Amino acid sequence: MKRMLSFLAAGTLILAPTIGRAGDSPGQKAEDVIRGIGRGIRGAVHDSRQADYVDVSLGTTRMGMPTSVDAGEITFRVTNVGTEQRQFKISGPGLERYFTEPLPPGESQRMTVNLQPGVYKVEAPVVGSVENDLTIELTAVARQND
Repeated sequence: MKRMLSFLAAGTLILAPTIGRAGDSPGQKAEDVIRGIGRGIRGAVHDSRQADYVDVSLGTTRMGMPTSVDAGEITFRVTNVGTEQRQFKISGPGLERYFTEPLPPGESQRMTVNLQPGVYKVEAPVVGSVENDLTIELTAVARQND
């Protein structure tokens, strides 16, 4: 039993300094853990004032994104996973927005728009070509009151 306690005590002495940053007191380490948990909880709770995000991947032959979203402020996080420069454009009820510069392969860019309920056309043409244009119909649905 004494031998088991000795191993546990030695393990504690070895592992304790590796938790947190060098020189942190046990109280500081506990505070860091609590702060990290708080960040995780804040990230999980939806803040209605914050824009919703839609991830968009622009491939060589396919645009990956949902075809339906809640109406309201939406930030499109667009990544070009293909091999050609692409434009990105959203048009629909009272809206026409596009990137001012083409999106090179491997790059990402964001676009925040306020979508009213309705149907929108999302396009990602290849720069300088009419071949391999990607198009999706996106429906913005009115949000239900919580």
